[in-house]
Amino acid sequence: MHVLCLDLGTSTLKAALIDTAGRTRAAAQAAIDTRHGGPDTQLAGAIEQSSSQWWRAVAEAVGTLRADGQLGADGQLPAAIALTGQMQDLVPLTGSSAGQQELPVILYSDTRAAAELDELRAADPGWEARLLTAPGPDCLPAKIAWLTRHQHDTQVEALAVSAAGFLGFGLTGRLTCDRLSASTTSLYDATADAWMLPSPLTSTPAAAWRLPELVDPGIIGTLTPAAAGHLGFGAEAAGIPVVTGLGDAGAASDGIIGSTPGAAYAYLGTSGWVAHIDPRTPSPLAGAASEVHRLVHPAGTLEIAAMVNAGSTLTWGRRVLLGMTAGDEHTPAAHAAAEAALTEALAAGRWQDLTCDPALAGERTRALGSAASTGSLTGIRPATTAADLYAGLVAGVAANLGRLCDALGTDPSAALPVTGGLTASAGICRILEIVLDRPIVPVAEADAGLRSCARTAWEALGVEHTITPLGATARLGEGMRQD
Repeated sequence: MHVLCLDLGTSTLKAALIDTAGRTRAAAQAAIDTRHGGPDTQLAGAIEQSSSQWWRAVAEAVGTLRADGQLGADGQLPAAIALTGQMQDLVPLTGSSAGQQELPVILYSDTRAAAELDELRAADPGWEARLLTAPGPDCLPAKIAWLTRHQHDTQVEALAVSAAGFLGFGLTGRLTCDRLSASTTSLYDATADAWMLPSPLTSTPAAAWRLPELVDPGIIGTLTPAAAGHLGFGAEAAGIPVVTGLGDAGAASDGIIGSTPGAAYAYLGTSGWVAHIDPRTPSPLAGAASEVHRLVHPAGTLEIAAMVNAGSTLTWGRRVLLGMTAGDEHTPAAHAAAEAALTEALAAGRWQDLTCDPALAGERTRALGSAASTGSLTGIRPATTAADLYAGLVAGVAANLGRLCDALGTDPSAALPVTGGLTASAGICRILEIVLDRPIVPVAEADAGLRSCARTAWEALGVEHTITPLGATARLGEGMRQD
C-alpha cells in the first residue's frame, strides 16, 4: 500500500510512491520551465511559469510511474494523492478547470511590482501592521495591483496562491490553501484567520476574484473522473482521497524535524537559513520591524531566519585561496581538494585564531549585517596557510549560523540537524560542531517534503505508519561530535 506524493517545485515536478514505513517505492519527475523578463524578456524582475505546463507535468510524471509498472497495474492504485510545492505564487484562474488558464503564473520570486508595493504601503499603512512578515516587492498584493493595472481586460475568476492549491483544484475541483502557505502571501490576516486586501485593491476587479478556502493539512476532496483520466487512470480511480500537506518550506521542515515545539534545523547551500518551531501563536507585526519570516504552523509558528552568504563565500574561497579555476569549483576534484584543505587545517588548529565575516554580497538579517556589509578575514599570521584561511571562511559561515540560531531562540544545547549541499563535507560539519559547540546531524533533504506529504496522508486516512522525521536522531542527541 502506498500514497502518491506530488511536490511541484521551481524546476521539477517530483512524484513518489511512499509506503507506511516511509520507503520510496518508485519515483519520477518532469521538468518545469521558467521564463525571465515576461513575454518580451524586457520586464525587469518578472519571473513566470505556465500553469498548463504544471498540469501536463503531473500527467507526465505519473505516466512514467505507470509505464514502469509501478502504478495502476494490477489494480495498484494509490491509497491517496498528497500534495506540496512552492508557495507565494500568483496563479490566475480564468477557466473552470485546470489547464484552461490564459495568464502566466507570477512566481514567488518575481519582483516586478516594487512600485505597486510602495503605492499600497502609502495608501493603507494598516495593511502591513496586520501581517506576520514585512512584505517585499515579491508579495502577492503588489502583484495583484500590477495585474489589474496591466491585464485589466482578462476575466480572472479566482486565484490559486500556491502550487499545491492549484494541483488540488485540478484534481478535486476544490480551491484551497493551507494556512502556512497563506502566511507567505501578505494577503492573510492570521488574527482574523481570513484573507484581506489592502484598501486600494478593494475598488479594483480583484475584489471580485475568489480566493482559496483556508484549510489545515488533510483531505480536501476526492479525485474527479476527469482528473483520473488526465493522470491516465481508469474510472475506478475516481474517488481516491486527495490530501494537501504544508507548502514546501513547511513540508521540508516537517520532514526533517516534525512538529515538535522548540525543534530547529539549518540549511546550508549557496545561501542558508535556520528554521525553528515556536509553540506560541504568531502575532502581527503591528509596526515592528522584522526580517524573520513567520508562518502559521500547526504547532504554533514556523520562524525562518536567512543568511545570504554560505556556499557562495566558500566558492569564492576555493577560487581565490585554493587556486581553483573559475567554473571548476564544484567538480569532484575540487571537492576533494577542499576537503583535504579542511583536514589539514583542522589538524593544525590555526584557523581558530582567525575571525571571518563571510558577507561578500551583503546580508539581509540585521544580526548578520546589512545589504552594504562586506567580507573580512582577520588574525592572519606568518604561519597561516591557504588551508587555514579556507577553514576560517567555513568558521565565519558557522558563526553566522549560530547568530541566526540565537536570534530565533533555539536550544543551544540540542543537536542541530543540518541539510543542504555543504553538509556533504565532513570537514565543514566538524567545524560547525566546534564553532557552535553542539552536535551536528547531517540530514539528506532530497525527499523531506515528500516524506512529510506521505505522513500527512497516512494520518489523514487513519492508517498506522512508522514514518519519522529525518532529523529525529538529532533530538535523541546522536550527532557527529567527537569529544
